Formats: sequence, C-alpha cells, structure tokens
Amino acid sequence: MSYLGIDTEELLELPRDLIVECLLDNNIEIIEYAGLDALEVRYEGDVIGEWAGAELTLKEDDDLSLYFEANIEHWSIEEEEIDG
Repeated sequence: MSYLGIDTEELLELPRDLIVECLLDNNIEIIEYAGLDALEVRYEGDVIGEWAGAELTLKEDDDLSLYFEANIEHWSIEEEEIDG
C-alpha cells in the first residue's frame, strides 16, 4: 500500500469500516480465495500483489524442541520494479 502512497500504519489504526472505505476511495480491491488460502490485490483493476497461504513444515531444533517453519509465497508490483 505504501507503493500507492497510502500510510499503512495509519490505516491499521482505523476501524474496519473506515479501512474498507479508504480502499474503495483509492480504487483498491482485495480478493480472498478462501479455498486456496490466498489473496490478490488489485489497483484500478490491475493485479499489484498476491499472497499464497502459508506452507508449514514441522522442524526440530538442536534441543529437540519442535517448531513450525512457515513459507509464504508472495509477489508485488513494487518488487518487480526493483528487480527490473
């Protein structure tokens, strides 16, 4: 969102209904694909970001404690412009 000039820290402090209003006012659409546990973000109809659900892998550290390693695939237009 910062790529579009939106202050995300300020946005997160707002109530949910005002967040939705801000997104709509800025032509931002967030589409949730619940079956895939994924999100797609569009700005003026163009895809500007995607996040897939977390892939969890059970691991064990040196002291035999178990933990999950999370891997989240993502893409944003900002990364594409940095790489390009």
